[in-house]
Amino acid sequence: MFKNVLLKVADFLGFKKSSRYVKNYIHRANMRSGIFMSAVIFILEIWLVIRQAHKYIAPALKVGNPFFQTVVINTSYSWLLMFFGFAMFFYCIYYVDKKKRKW
Repeated sequence: MFKNVLLKVADFLGFKKSSRYVKNYIHRANMRSGIFMSAVIFILEIWLVIRQAHKYIAPALKVGNPFFQTVVINTSYSWLLMFFGFAMFFYCIYYVDKKKRKW
């Protein structure tokens, strides 16, 4: 009786191993949702770069600050996240396309 309760609790908490079919399904579903997520990240980062350009870069350039330094300081993290979103987008598309050809 006690062993059955512990097995049910372990199953509920996710400690029970899934079958190969379930693991593959979850992985494919994660890749498909990764396509959407990375596209949203990429679009948001483009919006943030444009916003930074209007709010911080343009006024700093009018004052006379150096162009390259101003752009790097204000947008370096956005470019980095945009690159990661772009890379994840193409990785997920490649993975889903490869799996479709295998099936």
